[in-house]
Amino acid sequence: MAHENGQMPQADLLEQLAIRERQLEQLQQAYVQLQGGGNNASQQERLFKNINRLTTFTGTGEVSINSFFSSVEYLLQTIEGPQLKREATRTIFYRTIQGQAKDTVINIPEPDNWDLIKATLKQRCRPDTEPHQIYKRICELKVNSDKVETIIIRIINKQDHNNPGKIDQEM
Repeated sequence: MAHENGQMPQADLLEQLAIRERQLEQLQQAYVQLQGGGNNASQQERLFKNINRLTTFTGTGEVSINSFFSSVEYLLQTIEGPQLKREATRTIFYRTIQGQAKDTVINIPEPDNWDLIKATLKQRCRPDTEPHQIYKRICELKVNSDKVETIIIRIINKQDHNNPGKIDQEM
């Protein structure tokens, strides 16, 4: 649409200028979006590093169900956004729950639903001694005994959980 002298009419130049301005605006929006996505990517990277640091929960190992729940819930509380939280829960489901605990939850319909995973694990992976049972046994100890500290350590280490009468005999 050039004139005989090789120049574009004024209307064409304005239209081209408007098109270029829209393209620049779109590029700027894309740039800003990518910059925000970079922060999100680094946040995800940190999150998944923290998930990898969680101890593996098998239901029978050293990690108690209560400490596993506490660790996972603390981590999940730091996540903003429901989609990222579900993704983190799914990663926890596949990476940190193993052994008997995995057998317990393997058939749940939503591996990204922490409440469902937690409820299912609670039904099957109960600790040998619940915290309130330990507290009750500690309160029942006679304070004037020289062996109180030793007995408390045994209770905590679950050495006497099958023979509670043994503790009373030592007093």
